[in-house]
Amino acid sequence: HNAYRMGQRLLEGLQAVEERHAGLVSNARGRGLMCAIDLPDGETRDRLVRACLGAGLLAPACGKRSLRFRPPLTVDADEIDEGLERLSSALKRVRPRAEAVVA
Repeated sequence: HNAYRMGQRLLEGLQAVEERHAGLVSNARGRGLMCAIDLPDGETRDRLVRACLGAGLLAPACGKRSLRFRPPLTVDADEIDEGLERLSSALKRVRPRAEAVVA
């Protein structure tokens, strides 16, 4: 039951991140606590992986341009929210370089 509720919270948070970072983050998806997002390309994704690590968030790369999230089954709402804040912080560090490449 916790995995379902916290998974919904995580997915809704990732969808909000997708809205705030349109053009950089897309395809927020998940089932239970297994969630993922896409980035424009593998290079941007890899920069985000490093930025997440710097923010204290473990979010491994997956596929060609995806980032996945697999919190423990015992995760609580505060931890989900903290992870989403760390992701947003990491995205702010990645966004300027991604926009510079597009421009």
